[in-house]
Amino acid sequence: MEKPPTMSELLNMFAKMFFVISVIFSVFMYLIAIVLEPVMFYFTPEGLSNSTIYLPSLSIWVLNLPINLPIGFNVGAIFFGLWSIFVLCFVST
Repeated sequence: MEKPPTMSELLNMFAKMFFVISVIFSVFMYLIAIVLEPVMFYFTPEGLSNSTIYLPSLSIWVLNLPINLPIGFNVGAIFFGLWSIFVLCFVST
């Protein structure tokens, strides 16, 4: 006859299950975000109108100081670049 698991074994099993479920949930949310971000940005009327906005200079913040780079970009191109980095980071993990 088997003896019942101890409290530390139960806690260990619960922690492992919680970790596995959390990882599966996070991966699933990342996959949904990877698919839905471009769909929402490029294929909805609001996203399409925002993606055609042209920024004459790119503002970045370094040590809480704004720096304007004289590089003009389309907002759609900036979004695509950031989304590509997001996908590359997800694939590399």
